[in-house]
Amino acid sequence: MPLYHRVKLENFEYYNFDPQIRQLSYVKWESYHSKPLLQKITFTSSLQYTSETRKYHRINNANRFFEKDRVKTFGNTLDIYSRLSSKWSANSGLEIYNDRVNSLRNQISEQTGMETLQRGLYPDGAKVSNLSFYTLHHFQLNKLSIEAGLRYNHFGIHIPTSDTLTNSPENVQLNPSSLVSNLALLYQLNSNQSIYGSLSTGYRAPNVDDLGTLGLVDFRYEIPAYDLKPEKSYNSEIGYKYQSKRTSVNAALFYMHLTDLITRIKLENEQVGGYSVYTKENSQKSYIKGMEFSFSYKLTPKWLVQGTTSYCFGQNLSQNEPMRRIPPVNGNMRLSYLHKSWSFTGEYLFAAKQGRLAKETQKTIEFPKEEHRHGIYFNFMDHTV
Repeated sequence: MPLYHRVKLENFEYYNFDPQIRQLSYVKWESYHSKPLLQKITFTSSLQYTSETRKYHRINNANRFFEKDRVKTFGNTLDIYSRLSSKWSANSGLEIYNDRVNSLRNQISEQTGMETLQRGLYPDGAKVSNLSFYTLHHFQLNKLSIEAGLRYNHFGIHIPTSDTLTNSPENVQLNPSSLVSNLALLYQLNSNQSIYGSLSTGYRAPNVDDLGTLGLVDFRYEIPAYDLKPEKSYNSEIGYKYQSKRTSVNAALFYMHLTDLITRIKLENEQVGGYSVYTKENSQKSYIKGMEFSFSYKLTPKWLVQGTTSYCFGQNLSQNEPMRRIPPVNGNMRLSYLHKSWSFTGEYLFAAKQGRLAKETQKTIEFPKEEHRHGIYFNFMDHTV
């Protein structure tokens, strides 16, 4: 799979992903009991593997390059369902995940074929462990439903930096932790309608990409940053739901406040191979607000029409400019014909003009002039086994 912007905009003869691989395997065990505290126990053990190989050569460069990144993730989750009373149930448990990252870069001379092994895009041998405990409680009080939960996360992030390409201490070790919470209320107005609201906090620890990237990423050259802190978020949402035999409607308004955002900072007067040099810092705070709307309506027992629309407005408070990578208004409309063993769907996708861009994005990328984007897709699915 070629990377379009490298070949079209950055003078590369070729830049290919060859190949990209993802594998997932897991085993799951469930046990049912009559005791209120241990009505159902679920244990899942999983192994995930991803591999990405990149091959590229820039025009008039004496060398071509081969890069390969591999990530193995081992995970174990234990969930216990408890039925404490007729109106109170809970899910509690723990999760353990361990990631290992291997990364290499091989420089190959176009003239002699000589190979030189270099530091990869990520620090080779980086490890991340994540241990979390959680408890989520569900209450049903007549027309009022309540969900309240807590989750504690502890991370162990090990970044080997003993290579000679970075001026940093050997083997960076970070151990951030967090306690996050959520509270959600839903009130049933009648048999068809309900309203809800929720408050929650969020937390994202810096990952290997944030801490240890060294090399070209899109239109910039990134160097490691080993002193990053976690990002934090505070979320609120209100919504309305309608459900009947033929009609379903969901509408929601949301607001998210973000602090200690990990952002890329340009280093003045520094370049590598003609690219500006960037590092990362916890330097900004922002907010995102918006709405989501979806509906479904059965025209007949066999004809179904559905649609979704979403709108987001993101503002970087630190820089007083639009947030990066906030999509414009977008959505879809679908018309489906449903049969006993198969279905046929026509889908219309739309997106409005992307007019709110961060300053750095405006400088870096030349966007096409289309005001809006549209697409029509058709899908046939056979439901027989």
